[in-house]
Amino acid sequence: MRWLLRIALSMAVLWSVCDLGAADFKMSDGSVISGELVAPNDDGSVIRRASGGLTSRMSWDKFSQETLHELAKDPKLKEVVEAFIDVPESADPAAQAEIVVKQPPGKIARPAKRPGFFSALTTPAGGFILLIIFLANLYAAYEVSVFRNYPVAAVLGTSVILPVLGPVLFLFMPTRVNEDVEVEAQFEAPQEVANTGAQELAAAGLSGSGLSLSAGAKHGAAPAAQAVSYKRGDVEFSRTFFEKTFPLFFRLTRTDNDKDSTLSIRSGKGEVVATRISRISANEIGLMTQQGREVQLRFSDITEVHLKPKAG
Repeated sequence: MRWLLRIALSMAVLWSVCDLGAADFKMSDGSVISGELVAPNDDGSVIRRASGGLTSRMSWDKFSQETLHELAKDPKLKEVVEAFIDVPESADPAAQAEIVVKQPPGKIARPAKRPGFFSALTTPAGGFILLIIFLANLYAAYEVSVFRNYPVAAVLGTSVILPVLGPVLFLFMPTRVNEDVEVEAQFEAPQEVANTGAQELAAAGLSGSGLSLSAGAKHGAAPAAQAVSYKRGDVEFSRTFFEKTFPLFFRLTRTDNDKDSTLSIRSGKGEVVATRISRISANEIGLMTQQGREVQLRFSDITEVHLKPKAG
């Protein structure tokens, strides 16, 4: 019995001596391995089990945080295991280091959102387009005022308040007729043409017939004017044409033979029957109608001119 007791005591002492170099390694999955590290490196370590045998090389991320903290106390293992130890988050947000994301050089930042139609008009390019449209609107208003014979200031002012719509409104209005206009207002009043016998003969269509003023005097009066018509394409309607062809209509007084003669002028605006040419310019003619109104026509609008002599 004493011999057996001695053998058992010796084995217990030997077992306790073998366990002096062993340690418990807690793993991340909750298991515990007792033994010692063998050949640790950056990729992990092999554990020699206390019960005998070697494990495969186990990476450091399989060890629990508690075990890693214990291993970090060893100067030889500190640099290897520190990279796998979790840094505790600070309770104070201000103490945390601010992460600054730097844009790569040369990269253009995207706009926050797509600009709308009205936002695009506030850009320099949009402002330039608005300026062009505004100037075109004023130019159109000026042309409409000339075409419809309305005051330029009135049409331009309306077009500033109602862009685009203003010129359209005046364009669809009827042409304005000036009833009481001063002679010096727009046209150059022609000098009164002397009523010579040659001019009367020209108006009557008898120029070149050999008759003269003395011949007319012998008969006591100038012959009456004859009906004659002129059409665009056959003649060019201009200031010179009317001054040379119808000198009698520039006079304030006429003879008994031609005082009732009229000019029937047709244009794109209709037909105007005039008793006298009140004024004339390089581009327009002013006609005094039988009702005592003055009508202005452009030479480019006139299509036909008819001389109608005294009826009967």
